[in-house]
Amino acid sequence: MIDLVYLLYFGFYFFALLTVAQGMALIVGYGRLHYLGFSVPILVGGFTVSALTCRLAYLFSEIGGVPLMPWVSTDSWVENSQVNAELVSVFLGNNPLLGIGLVLLTFVVAFLLAGVVTWVSAKPAHGLAPVYLAILSYTLPSFFANLSLRFVSLGGGYQGVFVPDVFAFLSSGRDILFLVVSGVIALLVSLSKGRMIRWIAARRDVGVDDMVLFIGGGIIGVIGGLHSFRYLFVIQANYNQIFWGWWPLLMLVFARFESGRRLLVSAFAVHMFRMLVVYMKAIISEFIFFPVAYFESLLLGLFMILGLMIYQKWKPANDFTKLY
Repeated sequence: MIDLVYLLYFGFYFFALLTVAQGMALIVGYGRLHYLGFSVPILVGGFTVSALTCRLAYLFSEIGGVPLMPWVSTDSWVENSQVNAELVSVFLGNNPLLGIGLVLLTFVVAFLLAGVVTWVSAKPAHGLAPVYLAILSYTLPSFFANLSLRFVSLGGGYQGVFVPDVFAFLSSGRDILFLVVSGVIALLVSLSKGRMIRWIAARRDVGVDDMVLFIGGGIIGVIGGLHSFRYLFVIQANYNQIFWGWWPLLMLVFARFESGRRLLVSAFAVHMFRMLVVYMKAIISEFIFFPVAYFESLLLGLFMILGLMIYQKWKPANDFTKLY
């Protein structure tokens, strides 16, 4: 029987992936830009929490009189992150306005940083031939992932770091809160989409491509920050290209690279299918000789090929984006 925890999990990731797909729709659909390294802004948003928000929370806690373990050096920051995160969570539980302020600040900074990084990383893709675009799309996520592992001060390297609970003032209903927040973000992005497009179109002097990349990447980056707050732990492996890049892209493909109701239905159908595979993994594992995660990836590839074949037969396709 499906319990409430599973439904809340389903709902949170549905809204999160829907928002990522809406950012993709802005870049690939409206902007007609060939950029598929969508786990990059997610990674930037997630590491905004570990690199900035955690340290700010530590600083405010020490100002408030909380005796933390050493955290200034990179090594001590990683090794003592679990203990310090628990101590800071207690402090934030007694100061809810500070916790909410850190969340809002994180969303703003994640939006700005992810937008800039998306623009910088996607700029070389302009004008590339399809084969080089494919190489770049696979290389960019790996490059930024390895870069984040190299600079341990960003996200704790291979060990990762624990994140203080900015919503520690809630005695219960934490999963419900994240469901609501993710839903509100998805709704705000959907409602403001038209205004964003008109605002971009009115500023052609600053470069439509640049603005589309910046805003689309920023939208995706906010979800990376939200995911870190929910998971209470930041590590590079949580922001892989398959989950945050290819599954939302599949949603966008079946939506014919449009947003609105078509994307909403496509996102729900694709996410429902994936969650059914996860929910039935015990049954599926009896019929295959390899891990269910591999089976999930194989299905993703199969449906991606099917979706692209259908999309190419759709006559107005090239009116929205150039797909090679």
